[in-house]
Amino acid sequence: MTDERREKLESIGFDLCGRTGPPWVQRFQELVDFKNKNGHTNVPTNSRPLRNWVVTQRYQYRLLKEGKYSPLTSGDRCKKLESIGFSFKIYKK
Repeated sequence: MTDERREKLESIGFDLCGRTGPPWVQRFQELVDFKNKNGHTNVPTNSRPLRNWVVTQRYQYRLLKEGKYSPLTSGDRCKKLESIGFSFKIYKK
């Protein structure tokens, strides 16, 4: 399947991976709520479902920056994450 076709399908909400978890917009709202409560988007490991989603977004961002296919191009997802100050890179001290 071409990247163009994949992007068109995802733009209308088609799930190519057969995920059983909540939709992207639901997890995004959970992250917004987390940030409103905690003042940042660095979700701790004890918040497993949201933390796993955050890690996935960072991985997808890396793919995007490498010029590879990434679902972050679908529906301005990257811009939405940037709009709330999402940390795409975490540096360990």
